[in-house]
Amino acid sequence: MAGAQSIDQQIASINATSLADVSAFHHDFYGASQGELAIVGDFDVAAVTKVIQDEFGTWQSAAPYARVIRHNFDVAPMQKVINSPDKENGFYVARLNLDMRDDDADYPAMMVANYLFGGGGLKSRLVDRVRQKEGLSYGIGSSLDISAISRAARFSIQAISAPQNLNKVDQAVKEELARVIKDGFSADELARAKSGILQENQSSRSQDSALSAGWARLLDLDRTFAWSKQIEDKISALTLNQVNEAFRKRIDPSQLSVVIVRDEAKAKANAVATTKP
Repeated sequence: MAGAQSIDQQIASINATSLADVSAFHHDFYGASQGELAIVGDFDVAAVTKVIQDEFGTWQSAAPYARVIRHNFDVAPMQKVINSPDKENGFYVARLNLDMRDDDADYPAMMVANYLFGGGGLKSRLVDRVRQKEGLSYGIGSSLDISAISRAARFSIQAISAPQNLNKVDQAVKEELARVIKDGFSADELARAKSGILQENQSSRSQDSALSAGWARLLDLDRTFAWSKQIEDKISALTLNQVNEAFRKRIDPSQLSVVIVRDEAKAKANAVATTKP
């Protein structure tokens, strides 16, 4: 199996692609043989069903369908700086691979932990420390990508900052990770996360577009919104110890890979300017 392409290799592949290549791929792999369709709103079921059958009923995929399953594997942690000249802002990305699926017992606890650490919008450990307290970043947050079909999960952190501040961002992120591992989250934080997650879910389901997209995702996994209700019930029942222990078990700061992208010249010049009396 070919490895991941570098940016230069991706550009070369795109430049080498012809219209005939695109047409052949569409012919071989596109079709309605496998798929889910969710429609939400006030509509005539019989009329809509007829249109779907007329338009897509004979559109069969030439190639057989099979899921592409990603596999989890350990990656040696690295710390890398990429010079990106003439960019005003710098970017920070940190990632940790996780061996996890969304049917693991501690999945709800990890959802809550991520929400509190950096996934909760403008109120989280990362935002409070890096943006609000120290003013180092215009935006920062964490995300948790956990699949229903693959154990190749990941925990990641992203930030945008002035080039000269990115080393301090990195230090603050690692200090906050260490603090949570050592001291855990608080009962007040847990209550806020439970309320925030459940309210966000309820608000999302009030929008037809989100509801139809949710149905399509669930149908693809042979699930219904009953599964979502089960996850929400588990979140509501979580104890503080379950959340803290899940984060300690899954997140190893020593295995975090960090990539910083910035204009090195601007970073050095601005760092010197800020240190002058």
